[in-house]
Amino acid sequence: MSSSMGESEEIVEPEHVVPTHLSTPDRVGWLTVRQLNVMLGPALFGSPAGWLLGQSDGLVTGVAGAALPMLVGGILGLPIQPPVEHGLKKFLEYRLKPRTVGPAKMTAYTRIREAGADGVIRLTWKQECRAIWRLPSQNLRLAHSLQKQSAVARWARFLDGLTCPVQIVVRATPVDLEPLVGRIGGRGTAQAQALAGFLRAHAVGTGLVQRERYLVVGADDEDQLADRVRSIEESLSRAGRPPQRVQDEPRREHVLRDLLQGCLSPRPASHTAIGPTVLRIEPQLANTDGQNCRTIVLSAWPRAVSTDWLWPVLDGPLPIDVAIHIEPQDTDRMCARLDTKLRQYHSSPPSAARDTAIEDGEALRRALERRREHAFSVGVYFLVRAHNPKVLDDRTKRVRQIVRELGGKTQIPRWEHAQGLASCAPSGDDRLRRRTLLDTSTLARTYPASSSTLVLEGGVPWGITAHTQVIFTPFHRSLKNPHMAFYATSGAGKGYAAKVLQARLAQGQGVRIFGVDQDEDEEYTRLTEYLDGQVIRLGPPGRTGRWTELASVNLAKRCTIFNLAQVPGQHRAQVFSQIKRLVWSWVQEHGGPASFIVDEAVTLLRHEEAANELEDLVRRGRHIQLGGVFITQRVADFFNTTCGQVIQAIASSQWYGQQMPTELARVADVLRLSPAEREFLQQAGIGEGLLVAMGQRVAMSLWGHTSPEEYAMANTDPQRRSVERKENSHALAV
Repeated sequence: MSSSMGESEEIVEPEHVVPTHLSTPDRVGWLTVRQLNVMLGPALFGSPAGWLLGQSDGLVTGVAGAALPMLVGGILGLPIQPPVEHGLKKFLEYRLKPRTVGPAKMTAYTRIREAGADGVIRLTWKQECRAIWRLPSQNLRLAHSLQKQSAVARWARFLDGLTCPVQIVVRATPVDLEPLVGRIGGRGTAQAQALAGFLRAHAVGTGLVQRERYLVVGADDEDQLADRVRSIEESLSRAGRPPQRVQDEPRREHVLRDLLQGCLSPRPASHTAIGPTVLRIEPQLANTDGQNCRTIVLSAWPRAVSTDWLWPVLDGPLPIDVAIHIEPQDTDRMCARLDTKLRQYHSSPPSAARDTAIEDGEALRRALERRREHAFSVGVYFLVRAHNPKVLDDRTKRVRQIVRELGGKTQIPRWEHAQGLASCAPSGDDRLRRRTLLDTSTLARTYPASSSTLVLEGGVPWGITAHTQVIFTPFHRSLKNPHMAFYATSGAGKGYAAKVLQARLAQGQGVRIFGVDQDEDEEYTRLTEYLDGQVIRLGPPGRTGRWTELASVNLAKRCTIFNLAQVPGQHRAQVFSQIKRLVWSWVQEHGGPASFIVDEAVTLLRHEEAANELEDLVRRGRHIQLGGVFITQRVADFFNTTCGQVIQAIASSQWYGQQMPTELARVADVLRLSPAEREFLQQAGIGEGLLVAMGQRVAMSLWGHTSPEEYAMANTDPQRRSVERKENSHALAV
């Protein structure tokens, strides 16, 4: 990393001042126009009427009749948000409407008539419908200043191009590792018991959260929706955020219905309606099938914001859903509103606050007129869930404290938590309507797609990143294929990382492990011993050119490694081809998931026969849930082969470890590494690397986060592993 780049990394982006002029109410002196109306109306009309009606009963009654409307007007004019009449209305609705919603009324509550297999949500009101996309995330904490600015600028262009309201939902799902640990411990082996104990001590109960980001757009009918879908997809692709439509897939049904149901209730959806079986409404929360839900409103934004300022909530350790409702406003109307504000400021008494307001207002007015900024009506809501009321209160306090530390203010709406739950579901329905008028720059810096963690439900613990564990599996349903590539220099820990992951997948998910080991030290033998597997040692071929040992091998064991150390170099491509076909046939017959490890794959790619078999594995393996695990330290040579390029292009997951500067310079463009990522890989220690999967790029570390038994199994230096194990035993705790 050059010194100039290092210096550029130190550049601190100035904060953007949030405009308050668009949302400031019009004033007449010290009173807002609304306060003036609600106070003058009773004073001019209510008080005379009260005096006349009460005069017949005496002077005291007449005075009381005249004073009562003025008292009511004074109460209604109190400077609080939301206004008093809003609270009175919600209180009456709470008292007069049923406080329990059952299955018969659930469709009326959710307003969802159907979640179709075609990815269209059809509502009960006329022909209104919705479409949902899953948004890819980006790790802005591994990005340098220019990359952050570029990401915000592209997102700002997307926002400026909006012509209809949209909703962004950041869905947080707590991940419980106890079932996984129970399955591992249930295997009964000493290694499994030791791993279960280690994970139970260091991973279970650490507040793991899986986050997915969704964008929702609505329309009055399906023809209009089709036009908006095309426009949104094109705009997101240009912004560098290619979306994935949420709809049924060949192997997954009811995807849209399950998403909506998961946001509304902890129970699976019924065949009759989407939503909770029973919804109980209380003043401070809503209870859905035994789960308490509370909505928190972002009532006031910070005075100034920086890029990704809301990340402690959007990507923090708390399992909090975040809903952002965005509605573009007419620019000419906003300019006229600002003109009115500026006239009021100019006519007010001179002060430092007045001069600042005029300066900010004129700058925003020019930006709106030149279309450098656009105006949006924005509502931001945080949905807190917990089965235990004490946990709910604790999470509520923590969210409000985080927002307060960021410079914002929050409110807990009373009697409106059923509306808040519906507003946070990905249905594009904002029933709270707690909005703030903002400009593009403020909204773009509230970047919803930033993520520095990777937690996949159904995965296994695999190192740590940022503030939490990495929970990962290459067999996750959201990945296009289960293939994975490991690139790192010698001694950087790529083999260590691969073996730890595969061993945990075998014990936690029942993944069957196959592999080809070309090392004379037989480093994968320890993996087979750890998993109670087998090593098939092969030598030169027989007279027929085939290996008779392969005909009688039993592949039913949890782990089978074929050692080719004694196979002459000119025959390794041939034996590899036979092994691959043997494994393919077995997995095709018995089913996956299964992994096929190919260490130092670049040595096999010199031979056309082996390269063709590897390419076939990469292109067709996903159909039988057979994932290739490709490990190499000669990255540039690997990419100089056609098969290596195919593997890099197709494999859904990659792990990049420490690289030498010369090697890194040759492959940085192929790996699409940012300058910050290059610097990280140059300085990475043993077991530290960059995990790339599902559009996310996460810096992770395995060092010190494996059990002693795993360390002995995965350490690739057979002469030093026992010594190092003793020396590093103090660092094995998380």
